[in-house]
This record gives sequence, structure tokens and C-alpha cells, in this order.
Amino acid sequence: MIIQRSKIIKPLLIGLLLLIFSCSKDPECCTIIEKSITNGQFVFVGSIGSNENPTNNDIPNTIVNLEVSQSDYNSYEIGDKYCFD
Repeated sequence: MIIQRSKIIKPLLIGLLLLIFSCSKDPECCTIIEKSITNGQFVFVGSIGSNENPTNNDIPNTIVNLEVSQSDYNSYEIGDKYCFD
């Protein structure tokens, strides 16, 4: 009977661990390259990539537009790192 329990419990534990670790997501971070307020929306334009200078053509970056709260907008400056989910 003990052998049968271990055959059942082991796959369940492995499945549970996989579920827990696959659901945890690290936040994505960008460097703020522009800030704007349009129609009451607070927006960061951010650069995601290994190249800290988005105008340098050596390594392409991904540019994102992020709507943020007024508090976040006021707390961050151009050049700061901003992390989001």
C-alpha cells in the first residue's frame, strides 16, 4: 500500500511545484525615455532592451507606451527604470 501512495503522491507534488513556479512572472522593466499627459492619461514611453541608448542603432530596443497612475508619473523621471507586470 505504501508503494502505491508514493506512486500517486510523487506526480502530484511534481505537478504542484510546476504549477507554482510557472505562474510566477518576473516584472518587465524599461528605461523611461519620454513622459506625456494626453486626455488625462499619464503615459511613460519606455525602452526595453540591452541598449541603454535607444538612438544607438547597434542593438535594437523595444519601445513601449505604458499608461501609469498620476502618482507613478510624478515619482519617476526620464532615464529612470520602471518595472511593470
